[in-house]
Formats: sequence, C-alpha cells, structure tokens
Amino acid sequence: MDKILVTDPTSVSEKEFYEYSPIIIHGFSGSGGHFLGEEAIQWIRKVEKSLKSKGIKLKDERDRNFAIADSYFNHDKYDKALEEFKNMNHQHGIELTEWFINNEGIENGVVNIKEYPGPIPCKAGETARIENNLYAFVAYFKGPIYRYNRVRNLHTIIYVPGWKYDWCDTLNFENGKLTIKLRDIAEVGDTFIFDNATQEIYKKKREIQK
Repeated sequence: MDKILVTDPTSVSEKEFYEYSPIIIHGFSGSGGHFLGEEAIQWIRKVEKSLKSKGIKLKDERDRNFAIADSYFNHDKYDKALEEFKNMNHQHGIELTEWFINNEGIENGVVNIKEYPGPIPCKAGETARIENNLYAFVAYFKGPIYRYNRVRNLHTIIYVPGWKYDWCDTLNFENGKLTIKLRDIAEVGDTFIFDNATQEIYKKKREIQK
C-alpha cells in the first residue's frame, strides 16, 4: 500500500485507479468502519481530479466518498466529515455528525437536539424499539437512538453511545422518560435516562451487587 501512495497521482491510469483504490480503502478499514489517513484521502482525491480533467467519468464514486467521510468521522474530524456527507447528500451521516458536533461526550445535561423531516434514515439493523401512538424510539446496531414523532413526521437523534460497540439493547418509555440500557460488556453496561419533555439526559448510577 505504501508503494501505491508514493505513485504520482497524475500518472495513474483509470484501470490502475480501479485496482489501487479498493486496496487502499480496504487496507484502512475493518468492522469498526473506515480509517483512511489524510495522505490516503488526498492521494485518492488527486487521482480523481487528474482523471476527471481528462474527461473520464469515474465509477463507484459514492462508495469512495463514503469511505472518506466515514474516515474523517472515525478520526473525530467532524467538520470535514460533515462537509463530505453533505456533498454526497448522505442524510444519516449528516445527522450523526451534527449530533457529535453538538453533544460529543454528554452523559449528564441537556441534549442539543435537531429535528429533521420524514422517517428515520438509518439503514442499520434495529437492536431495540419501543413505541406508542405518538412516538417511536429506535436503537440501532453500532449506532444511535432515534426518536420519531408520528404526528409531526419528524425524527431526531437523542443519544449516541460513546463507543459504537456499546450499542443499546433495551429501551423502556414510562411517564415521559426513556430508559436507555446499553449492552453489557463484561457486565458493565451503562443505563441512561432521557427526559422527553426537557431533553435532559443523565447516567444512572450502577447498583452494587452484594
């Protein structure tokens, strides 16, 4: 892979680009997502620019754009990630990144919530769901917990676990409060309480087993 990245981007042919770019992307990716560094991202962008200047219409551009946006996100470069997600009109990526810009690290306090029109755009598998006539609260695999307002047809992210492997596996909604139980990893799963009226969230103290 290092040999590829030292290749002059302006000398790379279309055929070589389709061979090299998957190697680069897969080499910096795994089950946790994409982790391309700036050097790899800029090499891909320069080759794309060079080939486009020659009138070549590139294939698989959306896949490459997502790998780059996801890499910026996973490296906590949220402003760059947001720009990339907006350029490709990736709604879930936009919403997730905006939530982190406004709320990263929150465990206690008021969640800065932004509502978006329409149904929830997340395509990941559901890990928990609870609903009534007005709301549907849905948790996603390695992802956020969404709230969907059925009457107003609006959705919003209300919480995202700090580590994607701590996804929520249990939701309960009573008396206007949503209990968010994260899955137990070595029996240390956290629980959060979200007040649906005030938008406040707090981390519930763990009960000490005697």
